[in-house]
Amino acid sequence: MRPFRDLSIRNKLTTIIMGTAGLVLLLASLGFIVIQVLAARRAMVQELSALADVIGTNTAAALSFNDPAAAGQTLAALGSKPSIVAGFVLTNTGQVFAKYVRPGVAADAALTAGDGGGGAGGHRVDVGQALKGGYHHWDRHLNLVRAITLDGEPIGIIYLQSSFHELTTNIRNFLITIGVIGAALLSVAFGLSYRLQRIISMPIMQLLGTMKRVSAEQDYSLRAEKRSADELGVLIEGFNEMLAQVQVRDQ
Repeated sequence: MRPFRDLSIRNKLTTIIMGTAGLVLLLASLGFIVIQVLAARRAMVQELSALADVIGTNTAAALSFNDPAAAGQTLAALGSKPSIVAGFVLTNTGQVFAKYVRPGVAADAALTAGDGGGGAGGHRVDVGQALKGGYHHWDRHLNLVRAITLDGEPIGIIYLQSSFHELTTNIRNFLITIGVIGAALLSVAFGLSYRLQRIISMPIMQLLGTMKRVSAEQDYSLRAEKRSADELGVLIEGFNEMLAQVQVRDQ
């Protein structure tokens, strides 16, 4: 704390104002980022759930008539969604009925669906939970599992795996926006601190100059200029009264 106490009033004001503004900006930014991430995750799950419902509806007939080729053609439409890494249609026992894996996807992302063990795309599907209503799982990708129903009865499982490319892009753009706004706010705070330090320090420096002249010239008729009615103005007024009393005493 001693280095701070030894700073000039101007530097103290700048440090306090900039530090306070920076801390408030940091906390607000963190809050906005958390809210943005949570909202983006919810939106991602909702979008993937809607897509799973559409695919489930379109593949229900293929499952009923045991037509993997038709289900595969439906899954091939996932190629129009850049964020989709893989999609699988599974039977009620977790066996692969049809699958789609985006070309060029790394082997550790989505290479094959599981065999009799009920795994798919590197994620082990919980068949029981999937048939009860589905679930989603966050890992290196968003893995979403939903039941495919026909007349209210589950006849299969749809499994979708989505990358975080869109999510990370949105977050990056949000961070850039926060950075630009933060820089602008800090610039405004610095300008205000510079203006404030001039308002506060100039009367003090003028008072100091008057004190030095009085000390050097022994001229008690000098007076410091009072510019305001605040605490500094009261201090200057008291100093001038002291000079007036000394002047009267000497006379």
